[in-house]
Formats: sequence, structure tokens, C-alpha cells
Amino acid sequence: VLHLPNASSWGSLIEMVLTNGLLLPTPDQQFLFPLNNPDWSLFLEIIVNLIYAVLLVRLPLRWLVAACFISACAVIWGSITVGNISLGPDWATLHYGFSRIGYSFILGAILAHFWNQPMRRATYLAALPVIALIFFLTVHMPANIRIFYNPIIAIFVLPMTLWVGSVWEIPRPFRRTCAFLGDISYPLYATHFPLLVIFARVQQRFLNFHIATTVSILFLLCMLVLSTLLVSFYDAPLRACIGGALKLRRSAPPQVINADGYLWR
Repeated sequence: VLHLPNASSWGSLIEMVLTNGLLLPTPDQQFLFPLNNPDWSLFLEIIVNLIYAVLLVRLPLRWLVAACFISACAVIWGSITVGNISLGPDWATLHYGFSRIGYSFILGAILAHFWNQPMRRATYLAALPVIALIFFLTVHMPANIRIFYNPIIAIFVLPMTLWVGSVWEIPRPFRRTCAFLGDISYPLYATHFPLLVIFARVQQRFLNFHIATTVSILFLLCMLVLSTLLVSFYDAPLRACIGGALKLRRSAPPQVINADGYLWR
């Protein structure tokens, strides 16, 4: 379901543009980020990163495990109470959104504590986590089962898939392609919603069902091109500039796009 902004006046529209443009939630709307709904998770990730830097990084492992367990219980309770696992994008479920972000972030910190890079090995079995992810995202479940199915997948199955993916390395012939997809994954997630709304509205008003597949393919191609341009000419150069000026530790840089914004040759 696409949720368009409920702007009754130019004033409220300007307010949404200003707040969402600064990655701040809009207070008087149903959704935190009505112009770009997925930004709710990016906003909460900034908060949980600050909490981690101030507090969580100083806690022993057993306290992190306890916090992760409490967050997982809150996610399960929230998904059963609300009826789905879409917790966090609106003000009504924001408190559950903190547990949803907190669980995934803290679990990642716990997994990183046990992860050992030399254990990685190249194998074609590395494709299995991707196949499993596609299966779990597309399998049809009745609504009464999905209430329990979604949190089980999110809390148990997906972390296991992530762990397997961190142990098995993609064979060398496919690494450049996979690295490129990894580079564009963040801008793809951060910008897909507005373009999805535009394409959906155009298809509803001017197109018919018979060319829906063509429109879907065109949408995917536009997203790939837009994400590539953003990471090439905005994200990579900006990170290199800020990191150099502040002498920050180089963290997760683009793999096939250099600091000048060009694909490695």
C-alpha cells in the first residue's frame, strides 16, 4: 500500500519537505516521513548508533545479549498486537520501531563479536542465502499465519542467513558484480519509495494492466541508474571528503566505485 502525504495546505507540504529533507520526522502526519516512508529506519539507525557509541559499546556481552532478547520479545509482541511486522514507519508504532531497529543493530554487534574473517571461503553455495531470502520474501502465507511467520523469519531465519552469507564468499568471477550491487543497495533503499509512488500513479492513470510488466522493468532500470549515479557522484566523493577532513577511519567504502565517483577499471 502506498501512503501519499496528506497535505491540506502549502504550509503542511513545506513542513514535510523541510523536515523530511533534514531527515527529521514530520510531527503532524500519520507517518514519520510521508515523502519518503523508508527514511524512518534510517532516522532510528542514527539514534541507535549514537546510543551504541555512548552506552552500548561499553556494556559487556551478556548485557548486549539481554538487550537483544528484550528487543526480540518486543518485536514479537508488537507484530502480534498490530497484526503485521511493519513496525516503526508511523507514529502509532514508533515505540515498536525502536525495538525492531534495536534488535537488528544489537544482534549485528553480537555476531561481529564472534565473526572471524579468515573462516570465509569461496564457494558457489554462497548463492543459497540469496535464494533463501527470495523464497522467504515471496512465499504466500495466510494472514492468520503470517502474524507469527513474519517475526520468526525476521528474528531467527534472516540472522542465520546473514551469518551464512558472511562465512561463504562469492567466487571470484561474480565478486565485481556483487560488489557493485552492494554499493548501490543503500541509495536504492533510500530513494526507491518516491519513484515507486510516481510510477504507480502514472500506471494507474495512463497505462493499462497489459504493460504492467514493462513498467515494472522500466522502474527497476531507472532505480539502478539513479542509485549508480548517486553512489558515484554523491555518496563516494562526499564520504571521502568528510572522512579526509575529519581523519575518520575508513569504514565500508564502495567496492567498485572510487572516491572520485568513477567505476574502477
